[in-house]
Amino acid sequence: NKSNFLLFNLGNMLNNYGTIKNNIYNYPRCSNPTPKILDGDINDWLVKIDFESVVFISELESKSYVNSYYATFNYNRYIESIFRWQRNQESHTSKENVDLLNDCILQLEEFATKLVGVNTMIYTEMKNKYTKCTFFNCDVPMNEFSNLQKYESL
Repeated sequence: NKSNFLLFNLGNMLNNYGTIKNNIYNYPRCSNPTPKILDGDINDWLVKIDFESVVFISELESKSYVNSYYATFNYNRYIESIFRWQRNQESHTSKENVDLLNDCILQLEEFATKLVGVNTMIYTEMKNKYTKCTFFNCDVPMNEFSNLQKYESL
């Protein structure tokens, strides 16, 4: 159950990264982009995993545990940076907003691509050890968050 809970949370983070990607790319390409990438309360987007209990999942290799910890840490840090930027968009110049949006896109590429790999690695570990069990799987292609189009600077 803890393994599935971890895989479910990783899948939830991937789903949220997909939402961010769609929200960025559905926003009109203009010279002063100030999109609302995420709405609502930040706490609704953050993921909380009790890694002290996850460390006892004997099925996970230590590398997978460490990678899932860092993927979750980076995800939450990324979500916090998006909300912070959204709150402060009006105080930035147009060029600063374009630069910050492009930074969001670069971080999305980096963090989401690594998370796809972590999700796949943990799912594969679990399926190989417990062939008769069913595990949550978020089947996302490795290149889903690669080479994302940046906004043109002013």
